[in-house]
Amino acid sequence: MHCKAVIFDMDGLLVDTEQISYNTWHQVFTEEGLVLDDNIYFQVIGRTLPDFYSIFRSHYGESLPIETMRNRRIQYANEYIRKHGLPTKPGAIEIVTYLKNNNIPYAIASSSGHTRVEQSLAQANIRELFDVIVHGDQIKKGKPDPEIFLLAANILHVDPKVCVVLEDSKPGIQAASAAGMIPIHIPDMVPPDEITSSLAYKVCHSLHDAQYVIRGLSIS
Repeated sequence: MHCKAVIFDMDGLLVDTEQISYNTWHQVFTEEGLVLDDNIYFQVIGRTLPDFYSIFRSHYGESLPIETMRNRRIQYANEYIRKHGLPTKPGAIEIVTYLKNNNIPYAIASSSGHTRVEQSLAQANIRELFDVIVHGDQIKKGKPDPEIFLLAANILHVDPKVCVVLEDSKPGIQAASAAGMIPIHIPDMVPPDEITSSLAYKVCHSLHDAQYVIRGLSIS
């Protein structure tokens, strides 16, 4: 295996948004007199917004006011970030710097929509580090379908089989594997299950560890 490009997920991988998202979803479900089912919530991590809505409505019913709940959740999350900031994940700046210094092309491929991606990167003060960003609004099928990663590889002009994908979610690892890429799993809130572990080339504890793996693949 050889690495000639790197594709990043965003939420829970580059920026530390997942815990904020989890807490604020719990808040809005409580306001509706409902209990957020963690098993259902963890299923939607890494999915596009239409898939997110579909999974929640299939569990809670079609009458669930998920759009208005999401709007309130975003408001609460933004209020939290204004007070406390949005940190990057450990090793995020270092790995991007390594790729830049070694002329290894890279991109973001996030299931989140354009507005959300731009906002999160700006809040974390890393927007200027990324020239190529693919978001959920640009695709028809979300992860675990490989469409978003294949689009990113096409924009980078790199063969998918020499692309490393860094992901924190099961759907992301499934999508990278289906694209014929080299998936590296860096778990955030959800530990890898048997399927995720079997599909991942490596499971790393952090982006620091992933950088060492990429370095080895780049010189192999």
